[in-house]
Amino acid sequence: MTKIAVIVKTSGLEFDDRVRKVSLALSKKYNVKILVLLNDNSSSQGLTSYGIEFESIRLVTRNVLPSAKLLPIKMLEFYFRLRKRLRLFDVIWANEESTFIFPLLAKKNSFIWDLHEIPEFFLSGYKRKIFQYIERKALKIIHANPQRIKFLIDNSVINLSEKHDYIHNFPDQVFINSNEEPSIYKNFISWLDNDKYVYLQGLSGIARYPYNTIASIIEQTDYKILVVGKVHPESLFNLEKEYGDKIKQRLFNAGMVNQLAIPMLLKESLFSIVLYETSKPNNRFCEANRLYQTISLGVPVIVGKNESMADVVQGKYGIVMKTDGSDINELKESIFKLSSDIEFYKSNCIKHSEDYIWKDEYINFDWLSDK
Repeated sequence: MTKIAVIVKTSGLEFDDRVRKVSLALSKKYNVKILVLLNDNSSSQGLTSYGIEFESIRLVTRNVLPSAKLLPIKMLEFYFRLRKRLRLFDVIWANEESTFIFPLLAKKNSFIWDLHEIPEFFLSGYKRKIFQYIERKALKIIHANPQRIKFLIDNSVINLSEKHDYIHNFPDQVFINSNEEPSIYKNFISWLDNDKYVYLQGLSGIARYPYNTIASIIEQTDYKILVVGKVHPESLFNLEKEYGDKIKQRLFNAGMVNQLAIPMLLKESLFSIVLYETSKPNNRFCEANRLYQTISLGVPVIVGKNESMADVVQGKYGIVMKTDGSDINELKESIFKLSSDIEFYKSNCIKHSEDYIWKDEYINFDWLSDK
């Protein structure tokens, strides 16, 4: 049986939903092992909660070099610690830009490079040539959506378009059917007190317009607000300064929540808002799993003008704005429009929810047919 080494650098395998879905799909036909560099630099091995064998690698360079710097040197050590073991595998499935050393040094037609984000490191100069060298050797290079492929072609990064394909970051049926209760659930339900609420996720960065998102809901509605994950600290400070006790009364911060506990919090919400500023290509052509999670659970959504989200929502599942979220007045107007016709958008989400659920067939096994 073909053996596949899934290479990834991540905060934790239980939180990396794309690696989970891809690994499980591959395991239906191939022998799969995950070789991982964890953020805590721990060394361990065993089975993931979803039954895939893994081994995490500890690096010396991560202990002696500055944090978040000199990543290529650290990844080079990651590669050399695995080099001999990689000979036991037929294919390397390398994840994200940070693992580029593995495709760079791999034999021709022995790897797939799964780029979860736009590879910004390779957008200009000699680095573009490195990308194109990897491209010539690859079985396939995978992207998160077609808009990112078009952007890389338009910017002369991609030379061989036939070598590229995409896999959308849809939630899978395990996620949709999950009844896992988050640890904060009882506290949240008590705080909610049967009021209506808006679900928000991923507001830790300023590029996601956390201030505008929360402020527009407070000013336009009486709804309460549930936030999963962190809120950008400066934005939260400004919100507390502007709205005082309203923030404490209206906003519940759930903190970090396991992926499979999200449906319990999301599916009863009125709507969600997903924004990314568009000045950087990775944000402009975002592939927001929280967008697909929302639609697939029957919850309408407001999105910015980002092509990759606008092309999906198209007025069927919610409101597409003319800006990326920078105009708070437009955001408030969009909330009013959505609330006025929310049953129409909700029924569309429910009717078409199956269109945004992961299927193993999204992994095209023809990519590996010669292996």
